[in-house]
Amino acid sequence: MGAFGDCYSDSELAVIFGYKKPAQVQSFLCSLKYNFEPKGETIRSFRRVIRDRTAHCLEGAIAAAAILENHGFGTHAIDLRMTGEYDHVIYVYMKDGLYGSIAKSRCPQLHGRPPKFETVEKLVRSYDSASQSAGAGLSSFALVDLDKIPRTNWRFGAKNLWKVPDFLDDAKH
Repeated sequence: MGAFGDCYSDSELAVIFGYKKPAQVQSFLCSLKYNFEPKGETIRSFRRVIRDRTAHCLEGAIAAAAILENHGFGTHAIDLRMTGEYDHVIYVYMKDGLYGSIAKSRCPQLHGRPPKFETVEKLVRSYDSASQSAGAGLSSFALVDLDKIPRTNWRFGAKNLWKVPDFLDDAKH
């Protein structure tokens, strides 16, 4: 259990213990409703994603990080900067020396990738043709550690986490 084990609710622990592998977490995120933000923009914490049973891409990356950090994976996300209206954020992990991702999207081609990429750059490139078919192109990306975002409780926060997209926007590749 991660350093925050005592802070999780029973329902959060059920998710953490129920989904121990990246492929299981991807399936879990796919089972959640897509957050179309009907009442305005949101950036939900892991706690709120579990409570509300809905997520968009950034919220999905946050949830994946909170779940998988408890199983020996990191807390890294990649902001895929697109030429269209929206960026896409994915959770990235390494298994057996290869990179994979977990992602929530309205577009199935932008969901996660199994760990088969030798570099982060190759993983990111796998999203370029998929993003083009979704009407956007990949312009750049930034790899960030969610734990490096100052004064942001991305695991348990009750309010929207506006510092997370600001941190992603400021991150350079």
